[in-house]
Amino acid sequence: MRVSKAPEIRRQELLDTAMAVFAEKGYETTTMRDIARAAGVAAGLCYHYFQNKEMLYRQAVEQYAARCAAPFLAVFRQADLPFHQAMARAEAAWQASMEHYPYYSYFHQAGNEMFHQQLNVYLIQALLPALTDYLARRKEAGEIHIGAPQAASLFLLHGQLALAEAPDLTPEQRLQECKFLVEKLLQ
Repeated sequence: MRVSKAPEIRRQELLDTAMAVFAEKGYETTTMRDIARAAGVAAGLCYHYFQNKEMLYRQAVEQYAARCAAPFLAVFRQADLPFHQAMARAEAAWQASMEHYPYYSYFHQAGNEMFHQQLNVYLIQALLPALTDYLARRKEAGEIHIGAPQAASLFLLHGQLALAEAPDLTPEQRLQECKFLVEKLLQ
């Protein structure tokens, strides 16, 4: 029996299913038919919502990045939060979420570096406006010393993402190095 669902619910189901199938099978070997089968729908329905596999993948990863960014956005959207409190909350969010990203192993698997870089681009896009606004407010309050808030935000986000991948450091060492560098840059 065919089950009709609201378009936004069906679209979300396809995005969720697609991310799981991509993580299991890899991007190259996954087909729209695989995603449809896993979602329990006809393959044509995938094409109704998404032009092609690339668009479906892009939207699934973009949504996953927004989910990964959410704990940090919650911190940086508190523009009046003092800098050291924000850093402590961001650190807690990092520690709480690092091990709980459902597709962490997919994006960190050897051979998936390009996909990991795509994820990083979406993470930066998700975080940049809130972090820029936060740094601008802290600059206006005289709490941090930077030139251009957006440039500082880009530098921090790109640097943090690169540091988070440093293979010669443990996760705790990465966090400590990140904290050290952020405080040196902004103080």
